Amino acid sequence: MECSLPLNAPYAKELTVALNMTRVASKLSLLASPGGSVAKDDLSPVTVVDIAIQALLTCTLRQAFPSDVFIGEESSQQLREDQSLKDQVWKFMNEMKTRCESLAGGSAMSFPRDPEEMFRLLDLGGVWQWYRRGREEAQGVGYGSY
Repeated sequence: MECSLPLNAPYAKELTVALNMTRVASKLSLLASPGGSVAKDDLSPVTVVDIAIQALLTCTLRQAFPSDVFIGEESSQQLREDQSLKDQVWKFMNEMKTRCESLAGGSAMSFPRDPEEMFRLLDLGGVWQWYRRGREEAQGVGYGSY
């Protein structure tokens, strides 16, 4: 069931896109097998699912709001350095696309066309640099709290 709000509601498009994509992305992540995980530079783990879902959400948001700035935790750095990890993430991305076609509201999702686009989406805005520097500096330039 897709969510929609009256067109005159404040932020109706933003809320509709956010609610629909969050519902679909959460279903996709629950359908996923755990997949592999790797340690980031700060030794915290990141999974194939984490990376793919971030690229999926950014792609969907960028399609709906092309002039907006996006914040994400992951970057393409590890994917560019690790062919096996890149292959796992891209394989899962394609599995999500196939599964999405059978989900109600799945047509609202946008997917990267190829691994290079996935890399660009992950790095969009260079936000991972802000994340590494810390929340205080990111808030200081207007990115708010997260």
